Amino acid sequence: MAKVKEILKKAARRYFIDAMGAMAQGLFCSLLIGTIIKTVGDLTGVAFITDIGGFAVKMAGPAMAVAIGYALKRIRSFCSRSPLSARRRMNSAARAGRSRSLSSPSSPLK
Repeated sequence: MAKVKEILKKAARRYFIDAMGAMAQGLFCSLLIGTIIKTVGDLTGVAFITDIGGFAVKMAGPAMAVAIGYALKRIRSFCSRSPLSARRRMNSAARAGRSRSLSSPSSPLK
């Protein structure tokens, strides 16, 4: 029973305190940086900078996701499973003679 209680305490800390803190950081950082960039664009009259600031403000959701992933140390496993890294692993295996390569003469990615 004590072991279950300890596991629940760790999980509660990890997902309620660490994850929620990271979510708040991602939200406020994206909003703050976006608002500053947008204000600079408004004051200088450069529409491109204003658009970038507006885009940064709208990216609060992805910023929170990245912050939570980084705080929970999950972003690394996501990046290591990207299609490009899978292709590199297959190509290195092909060079070693274990499987076929994904690179072909008509392949756009080399």
